[in-house]
Amino acid sequence: MSGVRIKELPPSNGKTGWPWTEAEQIQERDGWAELVTVVTPSYNQGQFLEETIRSVILQGYPSVEYMIFDGGSTDGSLEIIKGYNKWLAYWESVPDEGQSDAISKGWRRASGSILAFLNSDDLYMPGAIAQAVSAFKKHPDAVAICGGEILINSDGFLLLERSVKSASLRELLNLQFLPQPSVFISRSALERVGYPDSALRNSFDFELWIRLTQVGKIACIPDVLAATRIHSGAKTMARRKEIREEIEKIIKNFLQSPAGRALPGKDRRQIKANLHFLALGIALDHPINTIFGVLSNLIAASAFRPSIVAKIMRQIVFRMREKGRNNPWGLSASDIHVSRWKPGSVRDHCYAKE
Repeated sequence: MSGVRIKELPPSNGKTGWPWTEAEQIQERDGWAELVTVVTPSYNQGQFLEETIRSVILQGYPSVEYMIFDGGSTDGSLEIIKGYNKWLAYWESVPDEGQSDAISKGWRRASGSILAFLNSDDLYMPGAIAQAVSAFKKHPDAVAICGGEILINSDGFLLLERSVKSASLRELLNLQFLPQPSVFISRSALERVGYPDSALRNSFDFELWIRLTQVGKIACIPDVLAATRIHSGAKTMARRKEIREEIEKIIKNFLQSPAGRALPGKDRRQIKANLHFLALGIALDHPINTIFGVLSNLIAASAFRPSIVAKIMRQIVFRMREKGRNNPWGLSASDIHVSRWKPGSVRDHCYAKE
């Protein structure tokens, strides 16, 4: 896709900046024949889909295989996809079993040695794919590369910038989540651990990261590779309770496995305390209606790890103060649009408070 020209693409309809009137220009290097397969699962996200597509095909990286698996959208998404058919390796629009099913279908069809999936409301930042490939060359034994992310609202304005310094199994079990759109996976590592679990509707990526860390290292880089969109229809907002339930199931299943049972008692108690802290945060979305959940999780988290009490109190005070915000992290939009974002424009100032 290194030869894609903006003037060949459908018109931007007055939108400017990345990825509308700007394309990434990358000078090809020796060894950059590494094929990267990107899969976008899509369902009725037409208002964001075109921006997602353009952010992939305008990367400037010479070897990208891009596929879209639409679940049968009825909101105009098909017309958008057809407009970019020339730059897609494959696309389909048929009912499926959900996000993980769509991604697995794409990865099974993929030819790339590096795999990724980008949801239809998120987007890559300029040069993301090239940076991921370069990181794999620096970390040839890595099972995956994880970059940083920026969070944006439905209108594309920045909420915060976030990076992850490390991604060990222990950190994942203690709910230090990865920025999913900034993760690129080694094909050989995926074939060792298996494809996403289709029984999981929301947290299949988290479960996959746990499997990957058991066979190798996820190498983290500071570069911001993607923008994650926070809006009312996003899974992280609309299905918080369901996500928490799946995460709890995933971790409990791990703790019951031979590897989980081998963990020291102190580590197991800390993991359980953090699970109750997560449940407490979700109960605080509607504290009056879920007062039992607030109290029971507060008590349980404190019992498993007494030192967590101070963190719990800070969380409760924070959520009371930020009541009325349209997201549970108390994030407010900056005046910086994703199309004009530059590294360092906005820093992580409140993400860790959840």
